[in-house]
Amino acid sequence: MATNKAKIPVGFVISGKYRVTGELGRGGMAAVYEAENVDIGKRVAIKVLAQELISSAVVVERFLREARAVAAIRSPHICDVYDSGRLEDGRPFLVLELLEGESLYERMIRVGQIDVQTTVAVVTQACKGLVKAHAAGIVHRDLKPENIFVTKDEEGRVLAKILDFGLAKFYSSMDAGKGGQARLTREGAVFGTPAYMSPEQVRGQGAVDSRADLWALGCITYESLTGRTVWSTDQGVAMTFAQIANAPLPDPLALRPDLPESFVTWFQRALDRNIDKRFQTPKEFADELLRAMEMGQLSSVSIEVDDESRPPPSHPTPATAPAPAPAPAATPPTAPDAQNQAGATRGSRAHFAAPGAGASVAPDKPKEGGGAGRIVVALVALGVVGGGAYGAYRVLVPPTQLPVSSSTTLDAGPAPSDSTSAPAPSGSESTPPPSALPFMPNVIKAQDAIAAGDLEGAQKLLKEAYAMGGHGLPRTMLEHMDQALLGKKENAVCRLTGLGRPRFYDLIEEKTKVIAASRPSMAMGPRGPVVVWTENRDGNEQAFAVALDDSLRARTKPFPVTPEGQAIGRPELIGVGERFVMTYWDARGPEAGVFTRFLDADGRAASAGSLVAPAGGGASWPTIAAIPDKKGFIVSWVAPSEKNTEELFMRRLNENLETQGDALRVTSLKGSPISKVRPRYPDAAFDADALHLSFRLERDPDRIVEHLRIPIADLGKGVDAKDQAQDFTMGEMTLVNQDKGRADQPTVACGGGACYIAWSDENKDTAWVAYFDKGAGKPTVRNRFPPRSKHPSLFVTDDGKAQAFWFEGGKVMTAGVDRDGVHAPSKLARVSGELQPVPSIAAGKKPGEWYVTWLDYETGHLEVYVARTQCK
Repeated sequence: MATNKAKIPVGFVISGKYRVTGELGRGGMAAVYEAENVDIGKRVAIKVLAQELISSAVVVERFLREARAVAAIRSPHICDVYDSGRLEDGRPFLVLELLEGESLYERMIRVGQIDVQTTVAVVTQACKGLVKAHAAGIVHRDLKPENIFVTKDEEGRVLAKILDFGLAKFYSSMDAGKGGQARLTREGAVFGTPAYMSPEQVRGQGAVDSRADLWALGCITYESLTGRTVWSTDQGVAMTFAQIANAPLPDPLALRPDLPESFVTWFQRALDRNIDKRFQTPKEFADELLRAMEMGQLSSVSIEVDDESRPPPSHPTPATAPAPAPAPAATPPTAPDAQNQAGATRGSRAHFAAPGAGASVAPDKPKEGGGAGRIVVALVALGVVGGGAYGAYRVLVPPTQLPVSSSTTLDAGPAPSDSTSAPAPSGSESTPPPSALPFMPNVIKAQDAIAAGDLEGAQKLLKEAYAMGGHGLPRTMLEHMDQALLGKKENAVCRLTGLGRPRFYDLIEEKTKVIAASRPSMAMGPRGPVVVWTENRDGNEQAFAVALDDSLRARTKPFPVTPEGQAIGRPELIGVGERFVMTYWDARGPEAGVFTRFLDADGRAASAGSLVAPAGGGASWPTIAAIPDKKGFIVSWVAPSEKNTEELFMRRLNENLETQGDALRVTSLKGSPISKVRPRYPDAAFDADALHLSFRLERDPDRIVEHLRIPIADLGKGVDAKDQAQDFTMGEMTLVNQDKGRADQPTVACGGGACYIAWSDENKDTAWVAYFDKGAGKPTVRNRFPPRSKHPSLFVTDDGKAQAFWFEGGKVMTAGVDRDGVHAPSKLARVSGELQPVPSIAAGKKPGEWYVTWLDYETGHLEVYVARTQCK
């Protein structure tokens, strides 16, 4: 076990903005510090991976997976996350919410049997958090009393939060760009804490799903009420596993005779070894528990929607806050499970539950001894940032009484949250709703100033807006402007000419509940740019689209464009004539699979969803490219095969999005006896003669970028499924990153007779772009981006003008690209964290004009932003 020697001293400033004020806890995998944000005085917790472990790609991936998981979920019952990054010595860190309270484990030690009211409150709130996690395709896999934190809300009521998603498993591909979600387990691997593991986890089944979390929560419920674990754990892991597989369930009434008989029935179902007879959803689990305890029923609103009593975090005003006193040195942990849980005390009355690190099998902790004070400050050892994953939304919309131009109005109709409403007829526009937020007039004027080229004036307006406080938008916009002005002072080739935030539901009134959204995609249409993203409303992940005006404010309300969907993933837009084509996949429901549909020039759904491929066990990550000369489209996606691989498939569509022929297998990959071989993140583009497909090929330990060039004449010639000693593919497959580094998501773009592929290395602070001459299947030259570049994305116009956007040291950067390499870069805006997905790009209508949209953090949650730049 690593010793985690490299301590961070009190007073050290991390990433230029978090001053360390003390150490909270330490385990074998990570240390946790209390810190203060030097800009706003906010106290936070910072979790830092042990220096001895950063050479392990698997450990680092698990550490960052925690971040991606939490970023994908927005719930008051899952710990908030704020930021991430790396120290100068390479150690990754997560910035977390600092909570006051105690873990459920500590409460068990303190009181023994917990009262029914508190137990039910904690368990049902944990179910609310699981609803959000499972809807995002995330299974915790290591629920236990140590990972449920008990605190109080603003009105003094019990508030439960789930901690430590380090072992979380992603069941739908979180677009988080972040290089995606590497699968770290396989059939036969066992992960979790024995006393709370489900039978399928014990058997090491790779298909462990969300019902494993409900099994664990059933064990936790029993233990809270009786003070004993379900299984006897004092004879070691093997005997614990044997009990899980075969032993009869204990009788709760033997230890707690005051419980109703109906609880025994509930408990037996919660831990039924037949997975299909257990509770299937967190809502069902919680509803039946309430009935068993004769406490009524949890309504669908209360279980499937975040707690309305707790408003989203708001950004503090820039008033000076006194720094908290540095904490005394930590004492050794009291909990025996040092691998997953470390402790530290402050004075005599506080216990800090430091983070788990996603270790494999941890021994169970006895409930004797250990003691913790009644007033407990616990540091949420949870992930932060993300990627992913998943969550963000909104753009600068003009919800104000100020006069606005006709191009800046919103479509009349219901609020954006009404996803069941039919879209308003095209052209029916009205004045946007008034805003109760005092800073919005300044923000709107600032957007107009940016469009007019007055960046200094925009900065002044945003400073005034930020001084009004109460919302993260002005602060985030101001930080974007700071980077744009730095670029201007450096006489950059490209300058900012527009800045926006496409969603506006929370800009109408104060204390609006935060709703998460995914990576946005953008395309240019005849009336301007349209942006699409997904967000979770009422338990379903839906895609929404909005059209933007010249100041990058929403000129329509966001339209639901997949109203029939249940778990929509990675919508992608391309402009085609007077409308758009969108690809996406639906991960669940009776019509799960890969789809396409038309959107009109304002982003409304203009056709029914056309099924390209049924789910077939997991069809995902579709990409689309238009065949030259209006000959239709090619859609490619990833799906499981009949052997131990996943494969690339594709299907041809005509101009009306009707399927032409059967789906074709693009790859037949050589299998592996130890891990699944899979392509990931396909991206497609056409030149005049061929289809170009780029993707990441995962064949442990490699994560390499491959390129397929398939002549248009051969698009109908798929490959057969083979059990072979080599790879078979359509066209010619070429290794692009010859250093075989751990590549993340590649992007491909073609135009003017040439093609480019860009990617970055997960383990190195570098990114690359490969140039392909006309007709070439192999890259002519490979060039580096500037140091510290991450997640590059490309767009090439029909006349061959290529532009790249990427992230570098917390900044959004852009530069022209050609066969000679990357031109002089320009600072455009900011980006928080290193795990954001690749940005989406569209060419403007003027020469040298480009649009980009990306995810960024705004007061603890991910948000969609969009910018326009004009390059010389």
